[in-house]
Parts: sequence; structure tokens; C-alpha cells
Amino acid sequence: MRSAVDQLADFANPAYAKAMAHYFQAKPGGYGEGDVFLGIRLSELRGLAKPYAKLVYRSSDWLPLLRSAVHEHRQLAPPGRAGPASAA
Repeated sequence: MRSAVDQLADFANPAYAKAMAHYFQAKPGGYGEGDVFLGIRLSELRGLAKPYAKLVYRSSDWLPLLRSAVHEHRQLAPPGRAGPASAA
């Protein structure tokens, strides 16, 4: 399977990215200051995420995406899952 970052890059839409940057105020002093947008619609992002939901979760695989300045990278990364050791 190709990397998630490569797959996301294939769906980049510069015109939509510009609109998203405006909406999220990705400007100095704005709400989304520092965010970078690829311009991927949420429905496309959900489709890209499906195959990854079947994989065994390892936080080390997802930390680079969670720490990324790219908005869609952070959206694709799954939330942490409680393992047996942390279950009460």
C-alpha cells in the first residue's frame, strides 16, 4: 500500500485549499495560523482512510501525521486506541 502522505497528495486541490485556508483563517494571528491545506474534501478523505482502519494501530506510524502542519494529515490520523494494558 502506498504511503498515506502520497495518497493524500494525489487528491490535492489548490483552489479548494485556498478556500479552506481562508475559512480556517490560516494567516498570522488567525485561528488556523500555521496550518497548510491540501484541499481535500472530507468525503474523499474518508474514502482514503478506510483501508487504514483495518490495520493494527501503532502510534509510531501515525505520530508524523499528527505532528504535521498539514490539516489533512492530522485529519487522516486515527485517534489513539486504548489497549488491554490501559483498559480498566
